[in-house]
Amino acid sequence: MSQFIEMFEGEKYPRLSLDEICKEWSKGQGFKKDDICEDGETQCIHYGELFTKYGPVINEVISRTSVEKKKTSKKGDILFPASDVTPNGLARCSMLPFDNVILGGDIIILRPKDKYNPAYLSYAINQQTSQLLTRVNGGVVKHMSAKGLKTVEIPIPPMDKQGEYIQIAEQADKSEFVGFKSQFIEMFGDKGYPLAMIKSFADVSTGGTPSKAHPEYWNGNKPWVSAEDMKSKYVYDTCEKVTDAGFATCKIIPMDTLMYVCRGSIGVMAINKIECATNQSICRATCHDNVCNVEFLYHALMYKRDNIKKMGTGTSFKSLNQTTFSELEIELPPYDEQMKFVEIANQADKSEYYN
Repeated sequence: MSQFIEMFEGEKYPRLSLDEICKEWSKGQGFKKDDICEDGETQCIHYGELFTKYGPVINEVISRTSVEKKKTSKKGDILFPASDVTPNGLARCSMLPFDNVILGGDIIILRPKDKYNPAYLSYAINQQTSQLLTRVNGGVVKHMSAKGLKTVEIPIPPMDKQGEYIQIAEQADKSEFVGFKSQFIEMFGDKGYPLAMIKSFADVSTGGTPSKAHPEYWNGNKPWVSAEDMKSKYVYDTCEKVTDAGFATCKIIPMDTLMYVCRGSIGVMAINKIECATNQSICRATCHDNVCNVEFLYHALMYKRDNIKKMGTGTSFKSLNQTTFSELEIELPPYDEQMKFVEIANQADKSEYYN
């Protein structure tokens, strides 16, 4: 994000609304999640995959279906999820560079005018989190609409500058979504390291919410983190604040503790860089010194995330309780081997555009 701000924000370039860059707004047409099948005839995207499987640019469509064709994509479409249980799940989009992909219901489709680079547009929109969040509405289930999105504004630099930024962003995406996984497999895959439950090398707990019936607990200066604040690998002091009295009602966790969302958006993770409290939808793991490094644990769980998410129980609102989280197993190599990987990951973080 800092790279984007440095290159494009301020008064350098004109800002246009999404409605001004759009040739057509539309929505996907519903197919059930159960309609996704490995041997399906046609590629498809379910709206939930936009905030669980895909980044700003979809390089490969992972799902297929055999349902009769409904709404299909055109190369360059920009896709927004229209509902989620957290606002953060809606403050994003993905560009689809393929034709004829079936798009499920609850997907908002922005088809841009030909004179704009759709990949740049997607990256630029994803940097407008604060604007996007103000367009979210709803109670337990949150919603986004095309009407709300139309007024979101992004900077439009010349095409050569757009291309320059795409190269930077794609390199960052590669290191985040591909490089780390292959590096992890190379260093730790099939090496026979012993399995260890999280509770054997970390103190595990969940958070709590200071009572809303006590206004004296809120609008203070102590950080209280919810799943909505976990927008990237690290959480800094950008969350909601409680007073000292509100803070005292919560179990405080120290810096460099892994936070893992176990209700709703299961699998969202972050490492806190502040002493803070969290809400009850987050399991926290504070690693024991010289046994497991929190950065290593983050990537070990990221590597297993798809399998862990399948362990969630419930129907529309999935959950993974504290006991189940604490009993998750990872292969635990010696601490010095973990730190070799951590050093590689930290070097990549330093160059990442949204650090």
